[in-house]
Amino acid sequence: MIYVMKFDGETYVLDVPNVSCEGQNQAWDARSNQILLEGPCYDDIRYNPDGSPDPMNAPAFQQNLDPHSVIRAHDETPLIALDVVVGGGA
Repeated sequence: MIYVMKFDGETYVLDVPNVSCEGQNQAWDARSNQILLEGPCYDDIRYNPDGSPDPMNAPAFQQNLDPHSVIRAHDETPLIALDVVVGGGA
């Protein structure tokens, strides 16, 4: 699953780490404004809209997620279908 973020005026895609676990769930936690990976095989893994890891993540999940640019048309319209865009920053 990928997340399209709009943060500090930039729109980009974040791809979360592949964590294989039976019963795993990925979601957007609106209360904390974070990407949430949860499952019975590990403690919650969280990332902020800018791709930075939550300080409470396990050591293996303390790396920043790489942002990927969104491809745009000549008029700067993103060439992706956006159902939900999470906004943040200034």
